[in-house]
Amino acid sequence: MIRLLQNMLRPCRGLPTTVYVQVVCSLINNIGGISKLFLPLYLREHYDVSYAHIGMMMGAYGAGSLIGSMAVS
Repeated sequence: MIRLLQNMLRPCRGLPTTVYVQVVCSLINNIGGISKLFLPLYLREHYDVSYAHIGMMMGAYGAGSLIGSMAVS
């Protein structure tokens, strides 16, 4: 398994440091995006928020993301 990983990473050796920074930052960003999938479950289980309120919050988040992406363009 280690040997396979080493063979896969061999072509990436010697890349500039900025490439590695970009990869790590992208990984952190994607982890944050995945956490939004579990936010409704957390709110329901730990704070006993109703499904209607969770739906409104997630809808507001989606609308804000849509408006924000259009404002940047």
